[in-house]
Amino acid sequence: MADIRSCFQNGAHNVQIDFTEGRLAVKLDPSKGLLQQFIDLNNRVLAHFSAEERQRIGVHTCPGGDQDSTHSADVDYAELIPSLLKLNVGSFYMQMTSEKAPERVLTQR
Repeated sequence: MADIRSCFQNGAHNVQIDFTEGRLAVKLDPSKGLLQQFIDLNNRVLAHFSAEERQRIGVHTCPGGDQDSTHSADVDYAELIPSLLKLNVGSFYMQMTSEKAPERVLTQR
C-alpha cells in the first residue's frame, strides 16, 4: 500500500501492480480457493484507496518468468479472467505474447 501511495505522491498518473500469483494459484489449487484468497487480500489493500485512485491502479498478470522459464504458462487465462475481474482496479494488463492462441483467450466469456 505504501508503495502505491508513494507512486501517486511522486506524480505517477497510473500505478500497475503485479499479480503473477493469480495464474500460479490456479495451477496450485484448481478449486480456485487460493486464487480467491489472493483476490480478497488484494481487495483489502485496495480498499485503502479512494474510488478515483483505484481507477488509476492497474493489475498485471502473466505466466511468470524467471531466467527464461515460466511457472504457469500451462494455465489457461480463461481459468483466471473471471476471478481477475473481481479485483477493484481500473485496468487489467495481460501478457499475451507467449500465448499459443491469444485470440481465443480474448474472446472467452
